[in-house]
Amino acid sequence: MNTNQTDPVVSRFLEFRQAQAGENNSYIIDMLKFSLESGEMIAVYDHTDETDSFKAGKVIAMTEDDIILHDYSSKSGYDGLRLIKTKNIFSTECGGYYLENIRILSARFEDNKEADNIGGEDLVFSLLDYACKNRLAVAIEQYDSGFNDIRGFVIETGAETAIIDTLTCSGKSDCCTAVAYSSITAVSCDSEDERVLKYMNENT
Repeated sequence: MNTNQTDPVVSRFLEFRQAQAGENNSYIIDMLKFSLESGEMIAVYDHTDETDSFKAGKVIAMTEDDIILHDYSSKSGYDGLRLIKTKNIFSTECGGYYLENIRILSARFEDNKEADNIGGEDLVFSLLDYACKNRLAVAIEQYDSGFNDIRGFVIETGAETAIIDTLTCSGKSDCCTAVAYSSITAVSCDSEDERVLKYMNENT
């Protein structure tokens, strides 16, 4: 593994990795855990059809199957929460100028510290329940479709399913959808796209 040893974030990750060596984890899992425990920003790659596309943020919750990433943008700061299946993550990065620039630029904007308290054994339920309680719009991918199969507001969460007030692209209520957690492979909550959808719903 060739890295810039002078980068302090990289050095801290390598120290963390050394401490985890006995757990037989992958480097990717170790970097996700490093972000979770240290609060460091990382880049997460999970789109196999767009291998140069990534999300930059901090891991705020993690189970064997899922992570929740507190997403950041250099243009808007806090850019929502992303549920990502760990099996779909094929690369991660830490350190470097680009992530440091995002961290510096995103600090210009108000953050959402409350979101960092999300957790639990079932992160799909936890994120949808958080969206329900705070009336935040979500976009849901099912069965690794690569699309936002459901967009809307979470009305209610149950043990295995949730009810969504599905919205059109213009933010108008369309229908009521019951969705099984087991079908969900990705969730975007309260990103810029979902905030636009919510604004359209409340103002048209």
